[in-house]
Amino acid sequence: MNNLAKTKDLLEQKSKNSITNIEHDYKDGDINNFSYEEALKKDKRNFWLYYLSLIKTKNLLIFSFYPVKNDYNSRIIKICLFLYSFALLYFINSLFFNDKAMHKIYQDEGVFNFIYLLPKMIYSTIIHSLVIFLVRFLALSEEEIINLKKKKVQ
Repeated sequence: MNNLAKTKDLLEQKSKNSITNIEHDYKDGDINNFSYEEALKKDKRNFWLYYLSLIKTKNLLIFSFYPVKNDYNSRIIKICLFLYSFALLYFINSLFFNDKAMHKIYQDEGVFNFIYLLPKMIYSTIIHSLVIFLVRFLALSEEEIINLKKKKVQ
């Protein structure tokens, strides 16, 4: 009977420890969105772990295809977003290359004229960035889930 009581106490203690660990087990997205004061108290990552976390969330290729367990975004949506971004970039660039631009390239005998193409590159980059920002805002759910978790805790 005494051994049974000890094992029961040990099991209860382990379950209490696991519950407290779950409460303090934050995902990368949670930790990256901490306020400064919260980060000082709870974020115990070194520089390299923080840097890797940012690469996993900010680099489009790694964000789309690297399997991350602690991510609130759907993997299918991330892959579709990557493919959409790629197709959109080609589409927007094709809008700026009309007959006049092709004729200019022909006149330059195929030599890359950076000054002539620079405004086209800047415009296409700005348009692409704005559209992708809007699509990511509408498609990805991680920030909203983190905000809901913060509201639930308060």
